[in-house]
Amino acid sequence: MVQEFLTQEQDQLFKDWLAQHQHGFYLNERERGNIVHGVGATVLHKVGCYHLGTGEGVISTTYAKVASDDREQLRAWALGRGVTVDACTSCKPD
Repeated sequence: MVQEFLTQEQDQLFKDWLAQHQHGFYLNERERGNIVHGVGATVLHKVGCYHLGTGEGVISTTYAKVASDDREQLRAWALGRGVTVDACTSCKPD
């Protein structure tokens, strides 16, 4: 199942999802609007990747996120919406 977190009002929902899906994956926009407008690129991360950071305001949906326990579902989601997926070079989710 793929879950979208597209607005800052969904920050707590995204944080809750991360806590409940320790072995999951998420797409993060490279630039604001990539996911919503179906253009540009996203970066695929494993839950726990240090790029997300910690602390108030760091884990946020300022940049939209799309999450799933299955990375291939995320790739299919992105393909269907016209956004590309690049793998994070730090957490290496592939």
